[in-house]
Amino acid sequence: MLEQNRWSAVYTHPNKELLASFHLQRQGYQTFFPVISKRVKHARKLIDRKISLFPCYIFVQLDPMNDRWSPINGTIGVRNLVMSGNRPALLPNGFVESLGNELAGKREVVSKQYPPLEADAVIKVQDGPFKGLVGQFETMTGECRVRVLLEFLGGKVPVDIDRALVSSIVA
Repeated sequence: MLEQNRWSAVYTHPNKELLASFHLQRQGYQTFFPVISKRVKHARKLIDRKISLFPCYIFVQLDPMNDRWSPINGTIGVRNLVMSGNRPALLPNGFVESLGNELAGKREVVSKQYPPLEADAVIKVQDGPFKGLVGQFETMTGECRVRVLLEFLGGKVPVDIDRALVSSIVA
Protein backbone atom coordinates (compact mmCIF):
# COMPACT_ATOMS: atom_id res chain seq x y z
CA MET A 1 0.00 0.00 0.00
CA LEU A 2 1.33 3.44 -0.93
CA GLU A 3 1.83 5.99 1.80
CA GLN A 4 -0.30 9.08 1.61
CA ASN A 5 1.13 12.53 0.95
CA ARG A 6 4.32 11.68 -0.89
CA TRP A 7 6.41 14.23 -2.77
CA SER A 8 6.65 14.40 -6.57
CA ALA A 9 8.72 16.60 -8.86
CA VAL A 10 7.14 19.23 -11.10
CA TYR A 11 8.98 20.36 -14.25
CA THR A 12 8.51 24.11 -14.75
CA HIS A 13 9.20 26.64 -17.47
CA PRO A 14 12.63 28.33 -17.13
CA ASN A 15 12.77 30.81 -14.22
CA LYS A 16 9.07 30.20 -13.41
CA GLU A 17 9.53 28.02 -10.33
CA LEU A 18 8.20 30.68 -7.95
CA LEU A 19 5.22 31.46 -10.20
CA ALA A 20 4.36 27.75 -10.53
CA SER A 21 4.70 27.25 -6.77
CA PHE A 22 2.41 30.22 -6.08
CA HIS A 23 -0.32 28.96 -8.43
CA LEU A 24 -0.09 25.39 -7.14
CA GLN A 25 -0.51 26.66 -3.58
CA ARG A 26 -3.56 28.67 -4.68
CA GLN A 27 -5.05 25.37 -5.86
CA GLY A 28 -4.46 23.80 -2.44
CA TYR A 29 -1.26 21.85 -3.11
CA GLN A 30 1.66 21.99 -0.69
CA THR A 31 4.88 22.86 -2.52
CA PHE A 32 8.58 22.99 -1.75
CA PHE A 33 10.83 25.29 -3.77
CA PRO A 34 14.44 24.95 -2.55
CA VAL A 35 16.66 27.97 -3.12
CA ILE A 36 20.26 28.81 -2.31
CA SER A 37 22.08 32.09 -1.98
CA LYS A 38 24.56 33.03 -4.69
CA ARG A 39 26.85 36.06 -4.61
CA VAL A 40 26.84 37.94 -7.93
CA LYS A 41 28.27 41.20 -9.23
CA HIS A 42 25.72 43.84 -10.13
CA ALA A 43 26.55 47.48 -10.86
CA ARG A 44 30.04 47.03 -9.38
CA LYS A 45 28.60 45.65 -6.14
CA LEU A 46 28.44 42.15 -4.76
CA ILE A 47 24.90 41.14 -3.88
CA ASP A 48 23.41 37.89 -2.59
CA ARG A 49 20.72 36.49 -4.86
CA LYS A 50 18.39 33.59 -4.21
CA ILE A 51 18.52 31.05 -7.04
CA SER A 52 16.80 27.71 -7.56
CA LEU A 53 18.69 24.71 -6.23
CA PHE A 54 17.10 22.62 -9.01
CA PRO A 55 16.54 24.89 -12.02
CA CYS A 56 13.13 24.19 -13.62
CA TYR A 57 11.98 21.89 -10.79
CA ILE A 58 9.85 22.27 -7.68
CA PHE A 59 8.24 19.62 -5.49
CA VAL A 60 4.57 19.07 -4.74
CA GLN A 61 3.08 16.91 -1.99
CA LEU A 62 0.16 14.71 -2.99
CA ASP A 63 -1.50 11.35 -2.59
CA PRO A 64 -1.38 10.01 -6.16
CA MET A 65 -4.11 7.43 -5.48
CA ASN A 66 -6.65 9.88 -4.04
CA ASP A 67 -5.67 13.44 -5.02
CA ARG A 68 -6.54 14.96 -8.36
CA TRP A 69 -3.08 15.51 -9.79
CA SER A 70 -3.95 16.12 -13.46
CA PRO A 71 -4.71 19.87 -12.90
CA ILE A 72 -1.02 20.33 -12.02
CA ASN A 73 -0.14 20.03 -15.73
CA GLY A 74 -2.42 22.97 -16.59
CA THR A 75 -1.05 25.29 -13.90
CA ILE A 76 0.63 28.55 -14.91
CA GLY A 77 4.42 28.11 -14.98
CA VAL A 78 4.26 24.30 -15.07
CA ARG A 79 5.41 22.23 -18.03
CA ASN A 80 4.37 18.91 -16.55
CA LEU A 81 4.38 16.67 -13.52
CA VAL A 82 7.27 14.18 -13.66
CA MET A 83 5.64 10.82 -14.36
CA SER A 84 6.49 7.16 -13.93
CA GLY A 85 4.26 5.42 -16.43
CA ASN A 86 0.76 6.80 -15.97
CA ARG A 87 1.26 7.88 -12.34
CA PRO A 88 3.34 10.69 -10.79
CA ALA A 89 6.92 9.65 -10.01
CA LEU A 90 7.34 9.60 -6.25
CA LEU A 91 10.49 10.80 -4.50
CA PRO A 92 12.12 8.53 -1.91
CA ASN A 93 10.63 8.76 1.59
CA GLY A 94 12.23 11.57 3.59
CA PHE A 95 14.05 13.14 0.62
CA VAL A 96 12.31 16.55 0.76
CA GLU A 97 12.43 16.64 4.55
CA SER A 98 16.16 15.83 4.51
CA LEU A 99 16.76 18.46 1.84
CA GLY A 100 14.81 21.05 3.86
CA ASN A 101 16.83 20.26 6.99
CA GLU A 102 20.08 20.48 5.00
CA LEU A 103 19.15 23.89 3.58
CA ALA A 104 17.93 25.19 6.94
CA GLY A 105 21.29 24.37 8.54
CA LYS A 106 23.29 25.90 5.70
CA ARG A 107 25.72 28.60 6.74
CA GLU A 108 27.89 30.88 4.60
CA VAL A 109 30.13 28.85 2.33
CA VAL A 110 33.80 29.27 3.10
CA SER A 111 35.87 29.53 -0.05
CA LYS A 112 38.06 26.45 -0.34
CA GLN A 113 40.24 25.04 -3.07
CA TYR A 114 39.41 21.56 -4.35
CA PRO A 115 41.29 19.38 -6.80
CA PRO A 116 39.84 19.81 -10.30
CA LEU A 117 37.42 17.20 -11.61
CA GLU A 118 38.04 15.71 -15.04
CA ALA A 119 35.33 16.10 -17.69
CA ASP A 120 32.83 13.22 -17.45
CA ALA A 121 34.43 11.97 -14.21
CA VAL A 122 32.38 9.51 -12.17
CA ILE A 123 31.65 11.04 -8.77
CA LYS A 124 30.02 9.90 -5.55
CA VAL A 125 28.00 12.16 -3.26
CA GLN A 126 29.47 11.90 0.25
CA ASP A 127 26.86 13.76 2.31
CA GLY A 128 23.52 15.54 2.19
CA PRO A 129 20.21 14.40 0.74
CA PHE A 130 21.88 12.71 -2.26
CA LYS A 131 24.39 10.80 -0.06
CA GLY A 132 25.56 7.58 -1.68
CA LEU A 133 24.33 8.39 -5.19
CA VAL A 134 26.80 8.04 -8.03
CA GLY A 135 26.77 10.38 -11.02
CA GLN A 136 28.76 11.97 -13.80
CA PHE A 137 30.52 15.32 -13.42
CA GLU A 138 29.28 17.83 -16.00
CA THR A 139 30.69 21.29 -15.15
CA MET A 140 31.50 23.82 -12.43
CA THR A 141 28.55 26.17 -11.90
CA GLY A 142 30.17 28.46 -9.37
CA GLU A 143 33.20 28.80 -7.16
CA CYS A 144 32.07 26.00 -4.85
CA ARG A 145 29.31 24.26 -6.86
CA VAL A 146 29.32 21.52 -9.49
CA ARG A 147 26.68 20.18 -11.85
CA VAL A 148 26.42 16.41 -11.92
CA LEU A 149 24.09 14.02 -13.72
CA LEU A 150 22.58 11.74 -11.06
CA GLU A 151 20.51 8.62 -11.70
CA PHE A 152 17.31 9.87 -10.11
CA LEU A 153 13.55 9.67 -10.79
CA GLY A 154 14.08 7.00 -13.44
CA GLY A 155 16.57 8.99 -15.51
CA LYS A 156 19.66 11.18 -15.44
CA VAL A 157 18.86 14.47 -13.72
CA PRO A 158 21.25 17.45 -13.68
CA VAL A 159 21.81 18.61 -10.09
CA ASP A 160 23.89 21.53 -8.83
CA ILE A 161 25.58 20.50 -5.60
CA ASP A 162 28.19 21.84 -3.19
CA ARG A 163 31.68 20.78 -4.35
CA ALA A 164 32.56 19.74 -0.80
CA LEU A 165 29.92 16.99 -0.94
CA VAL A 166 31.33 15.08 -3.92
CA SER A 167 34.45 13.04 -4.55
CA SER A 168 35.87 11.54 -7.69
CA ILE A 169 35.77 7.78 -8.07
CA VAL A 170 39.00 6.44 -9.51
CA ALA A 171 38.33 3.52 -11.86
